[in-house]
Amino acid sequence: MEKPTINCVIPTHGRDHLLLKALESVRLQTRQPERVTVVDDTGSESTRVLVSGFVGLPCIAYLDNSGAEHPGASSSRNAGAWSAESDFLAFLDDDDRWEPEFLEESLAAIGYSGADLATAPGTVEFGSGFAERPWLAKRVLTHRECLAWNPGITGSSFVISAESFRSIGGFDERLPVFNDLDLFVRFLARNYKYTVLTAPRFIQTADGAGHLSSRNERRARGVRMYMEKHRAELRWHQRRRLLREIHLSKRYKGQALSLRAYHFVVMWLLSSPTQFIQVLRAKISGRGTMYA
Repeated sequence: MEKPTINCVIPTHGRDHLLLKALESVRLQTRQPERVTVVDDTGSESTRVLVSGFVGLPCIAYLDNSGAEHPGASSSRNAGAWSAESDFLAFLDDDDRWEPEFLEESLAAIGYSGADLATAPGTVEFGSGFAERPWLAKRVLTHRECLAWNPGITGSSFVISAESFRSIGGFDERLPVFNDLDLFVRFLARNYKYTVLTAPRFIQTADGAGHLSSRNERRARGVRMYMEKHRAELRWHQRRRLLREIHLSKRYKGQALSLRAYHFVVMWLLSSPTQFIQVLRAKISGRGTMYA
């Protein structure tokens, strides 16, 4: 059997200093991709120069996606994927990094399991500190189980067969958030199979107000859009969980104190006992959590 080919797609948005670190993590892979495509939704000349001058990768290309109908990471990922001619696709956000073994172990896991997607647990970087970003599921999941709960899939944590990616239509470019979970839900709904690596193999950056997990109106609107898209299949406890996420997103700095208090109360009314305990433990330990 011929060696499978893989294309790495890196969406970027005016963050050259972070992009350089992401590219360096690709250069250090023990299994090099056949091609790296950096997709820029700003059309930045400095980014173009950075990519054209980067050395150490077999084949690297710059793609200007500034004219996209729905600009953002999902549109850039799709643009890079549609231009690829490889057997597999791996996406890496410009503010994230891969551990050196990520591609090699992902392709090996797909090879011996027969899966269409391999994903990995990782590490979250908070300033100078780090926290675990585990794969939370203890068994194989169905798409209905993931509708309002992300077991650990992110835009930088998986390798997927190009065939399955294209058959489900890629990322939904209209969703500003939850686009990685939405892709995974549609992947599972088509009965494609996945496998999970045992060791953390990527580093996710969680700092900065512009991060997709930051609390703001944009995130709240995005969660509601996701909720509307999957409304027909959502059960009551899943709707409750998503509504809680909307109210949590609306508790951001700069908002009127009365509104923050309102969203705080509603958020806790929508919380499960497990979520309450998770947050309480995080507060006591002084460590943040991405999953409560």
